[in-house]
Amino acid sequence: MVSNSGLLTASNAIIWGTIHATDGDFAGTITAKSGHIGYKDTSNPGWVIKTGAIYSGTSALTGTGSTTAGTYIGTDGILNYKDSNAYVKITQGKITANSADITGSIKATDITAKNTYYINNSSGTKKIALNAPEASFGNALNIGDGFTGTHING
Repeated sequence: MVSNSGLLTASNAIIWGTIHATDGDFAGTITAKSGHIGYKDTSNPGWVIKTGAIYSGTSALTGTGSTTAGTYIGTDGILNYKDSNAYVKITQGKITANSADITGSIKATDITAKNTYYINNSSGTKKIALNAPEASFGNALNIGDGFTGTHING
């Protein structure tokens, strides 16, 4: 039923074609294979929906579109990309990032790193450092407060 003011009221309505509205409330499921969420115009497309992914800016996990600033969430993984110095990618259970600040525990069966590794106490004082051969002061293991303790050269 359509009122004099243009209000459409229906239960179990099936509508074909395009619906244009300025606002809406939905209860239940919305299915979309493509489209936009938050679309304003082509310079600000909000989030793009495509089969298997939703993204804003960055349009792919790898290859073309993966080096545009933005966020990609797809069935193949997740990518948040600012630039080549600031990004995080999660795919096939693996996290790849340019840098990370992690608090709490890390449990690993193997850790591989390059150059110098520091273990600090809670106040940030370096307690242990292991230097790979490329490091500035050679192949060494340093132990103690600010390295006033043991120093072993390789």
